[in-house]
Amino acid sequence: MGLFLFSFVTESYSQRQSSRSKRSSRDRDTEETTTLGLKDKLAYDIHIGNLGFNSGFFISGKFAAGYKITDPLTAGLGLKAEYGFVNTPGDNDFDVFNYGLYGYARYRIAEQFYAKAEYNYFSSQWDRDNQADREKVSFPMVGGGYISGFSKWKYGFEVLFAVGGSRSQEPYNRQARDVYTFIEYTILFAYNF
Repeated sequence: MGLFLFSFVTESYSQRQSSRSKRSSRDRDTEETTTLGLKDKLAYDIHIGNLGFNSGFFISGKFAAGYKITDPLTAGLGLKAEYGFVNTPGDNDFDVFNYGLYGYARYRIAEQFYAKAEYNYFSSQWDRDNQADREKVSFPMVGGGYISGFSKWKYGFEVLFAVGGSRSQEPYNRQARDVYTFIEYTILFAYNF
């Protein structure tokens, strides 16, 4: 509901903007050349998501910094973390803390829609016979999102799907979908999108 109201305020703010001013003939004769500095080409993302209450509590977050190669294309690196409290009836409860590093490429298709690809290096903790084991797995994710807002800060949502992944070390033979969610859904707050 809050996201809807914030979007409504953004749209009404854009309706109040005045139209472009006309350029004089002197302005048309001179060409403006501006070069963007490194600070203007950096983009930052904060994601909060994968909220779940099934057999406990789960939440995840991501932070990324990227470089705008062209106006619609951004590439960068990020960190992700996931926390879960698992409540199993008739057995011991346990906490899970997973973390990873990812590289991404994002392409803005339209003003408000974009496509994204990530490659994750993920370290997952899981409970086996009341012992916490940690394993590493790598996997790609693809998806897209919607972005809205004004000025440098924008907000939106993103959905990514795991499309495979390498098997982790023997003898477990677990795949990416066994250690991380198949669908990653997050609320996005972006700077300089």
